[in-house]
Amino acid sequence: MHKHSAIILAYLKKKSKADVEQIVRETGLNIDQLLHSLEELKGIGAVTYTKKTDTQLCLTDEGNAYKERFPEERFADMVAEAEKKGMRIKAADIKEEQRIGFIWAKKNGWVLVHDGNLVITNDGREALRSVYGLREALMHIADSKGIDEKAVGALKRRGLVDIKERSYIDSVSITEHGRSIDTNLKDRIGEVTREIISSQSWKERTFEEYDVKVSGEKVLLGREHPIHEFIGRVRDAWLSMGFTESDGPVVNPAFWNFDVLFTPQDHPARDAHDTFFLSDPSEIEIEDKRFVDRVRRMHETNWRGKWDYQKSKRMVLRTHNTVLSARHIMELGGLPNEQYPVKRFFVGRVFRNESPDYKHLAEFYQSEGIVVGDNLNLSNLFYELKEFFGRVLGKDAKQIRFRPSYFPFTEPSLEVFYFNKRHNDFVELGGAGIIRREVCKALGTEKVVLAWGLGLDRLLLDVLELDDINELYLNRIAWLRDRKEV
Repeated sequence: MHKHSAIILAYLKKKSKADVEQIVRETGLNIDQLLHSLEELKGIGAVTYTKKTDTQLCLTDEGNAYKERFPEERFADMVAEAEKKGMRIKAADIKEEQRIGFIWAKKNGWVLVHDGNLVITNDGREALRSVYGLREALMHIADSKGIDEKAVGALKRRGLVDIKERSYIDSVSITEHGRSIDTNLKDRIGEVTREIISSQSWKERTFEEYDVKVSGEKVLLGREHPIHEFIGRVRDAWLSMGFTESDGPVVNPAFWNFDVLFTPQDHPARDAHDTFFLSDPSEIEIEDKRFVDRVRRMHETNWRGKWDYQKSKRMVLRTHNTVLSARHIMELGGLPNEQYPVKRFFVGRVFRNESPDYKHLAEFYQSEGIVVGDNLNLSNLFYELKEFFGRVLGKDAKQIRFRPSYFPFTEPSLEVFYFNKRHNDFVELGGAGIIRREVCKALGTEKVVLAWGLGLDRLLLDVLELDDINELYLNRIAWLRDRKEV
């Protein structure tokens, strides 16, 4: 028995039961010495103790930066000041560093977009005249004051506060076996020192028993992040089905992201409220002008309007991985017939200017796939999707549902849903369909192309039994260490 353990045991023989602070204060041991010794004493059945867990709210780095003012307050104030000066701020002129403020100000109903201009609302003016409720809640956390659960939830979803769990020993009691243990260590050796060996005094003394059953220090091994682990599982599924993985650029001209995919140039998806546009470079020339002419003819023939080349040059963060499908359809459309069908899949992040909620973030992972060949139909598409979900979800694949839908670049089109048990709701995972003949022709092929794009974060949300998709990215170490297996 170590001398620290003997000190604690001798103390408890007098007190029977004591809390940790009391033992530290009255024995002179520090907290680390105490906790280590308690593990040893518990291992030999000399003491028992109860553990409790409490939680503590603390601000993240981003939360600390918001104590002075939230981005939405700054943004609404900027719009209000511009209006006072008789000026208007265009929605298209919103800078990248202002975007988060715009998203939340719009979500709160403080600003709106009218004819392309930003307008402050009455709610926005009223909000600027008072203390913002979330900022007040943030200050209460910083000052260790209580706040309501709704405010905590809102701050947590935005990654401004973190909840840390603390496990501690509440009280320690001695057992009957502990009382019977001799705590007089004067003539017993608890640890071997240089002096004991050199003086050979160990020959005349008794050694403490060494208990090999006492638990050692817990080793915390690293684990792969659940998103990366799940992506690995998705890759394995596609590869086992005969698909080949490919990749492509995250930044693309609107030409590839929208125009090639038959999305009208006045479609809402092209608006700054839905898509992240780059400011530097803001646009890029499309090199193959013959290809541009084919896309122009496709739009003007079918949408019956003037197609603007300038709009197609605007640089965007890809809003879907179908942009990769389009690039590869052009590449795969002219292969020798004996090489068909060709199967490709892509996994990567896509970016959309979404208002965050339990199933929406501004960026997420999407798995895209295409099959290029002859005589392909909707039955082949259903087969590939059902086979994929069967391999990834197992018995839970029965929770997948399909329903007819519309996308500009596929006909027929369908949406894929998964039943989220925690929210008792069918959550959309993505879309699928057969690429339109017009699109294939513009891409230089007469082949039939099956295509789909599936959001992986939403699917993982249910697999890990989480309430909010934002929890995947909070990087809470305790949860990452003890989380459910993917």
